[in-house]
This record gives sequence, structure tokens and C-alpha cells, in this order.
Amino acid sequence: MESDPIGINGGYNSYTYVAEDPLIGIDPTGLITFGLGRSGSIGMSAAIPLIGRWFGVGFGLGVTVSQCCGKDKNIYNQASASFRGGISFGTSLQSTPSGRGMIPLFRGGPLPPCLEDDALGYFKGMDVAAGPVSVQIRKDTVDVGINPVGVGGSLTFNLIDKQWLIHKQNTGKSCSCPYQRAQ
Repeated sequence: MESDPIGINGGYNSYTYVAEDPLIGIDPTGLITFGLGRSGSIGMSAAIPLIGRWFGVGFGLGVTVSQCCGKDKNIYNQASASFRGGISFGTSLQSTPSGRGMIPLFRGGPLPPCLEDDALGYFKGMDVAAGPVSVQIRKDTVDVGINPVGVGGSLTFNLIDKQWLIHKQNTGKSCSCPYQRAQ
């Protein structure tokens, strides 16, 4: 285990980087974390062509359990229900509501900010499905996961993203959030 490459610019304790989990995270630059996934989802998502064989709608609905960074700079385990919808290209059916996958494999980027309450967002990135593999791309993060029940292939640009906070529990670990949710 090594000290944070950016030193105390990442916080007073230079050994707390990679979300205090050096066993599964790496951070060669001191600016972004790569490692095993920190979220899992269950639900359903689909991309259904409406015009021709490719252009249509994509949507997802389900429950996600993930780690997030709170306003108090603590890491939380968070459970939320979500719905997202958008424009899609291709046809797919997945066993999760998002591109994170039921079995998380990889996350690149910082922990996302925790939900403080229910949230509604617009133009929230894209989801890619290719058989059992799914990818979720957001402003600062990329999540890759596996869906045991995943067929087809699609690319969905999410136009709306609604999340309902179910439960949040403090892990007792600290984090340094590079950004905070706009108030």
C-alpha cells in the first residue's frame, strides 16, 4: 500500500485515497479510482425499436444498492429505487435497471454523491448493453457489470432519471468528494 500520489492535496491522511479500499481500488494518478464495482442492481431494462429495426425507446426500473460519498465526507451504503428512460438504438433486455449490472465488475471514477432525498435528473449519460455485459457511462464515472439474463445489444441515451431514496447507512469510512450535488 502506498501514500496518495497527490499527497495531502487529496486530504490530510494520504492513505485514505481510493475510497479507503486499497485492496480493490487503484489510483495511479491520485485523481480517479479504478477497481471492482461498488454497486449492484436488480430490476429490468429494455430497449425497444419503434421506428424501423433500430431506433426506439429505452427504459429501466429497479433497485440499486451502491456506495456513495455524503456531504459530511463519509462513505455510505445506499439503497434506492430508480426509473430511467431515453432514446435507444438496438434491441436488448437486461436483468438490471441500469448499465451497472447485477454483478458489478469495475468502476472508474469517484464515488457518486449520496442522495439526500428523492432526485430527478435530465440527460444523465448513457447505458450500453451487449448480451450479458452492461456499461453505464455518467459524467464522472464508468460502471461495468454482468447480467445473468441479458440478451441483444443497445445504446440508450438517458433523457430522464428519477431516483427514490430507500435507505442510507454510514460505513464509518471517510471519502473526499471531488464534487457535490447541486443544491
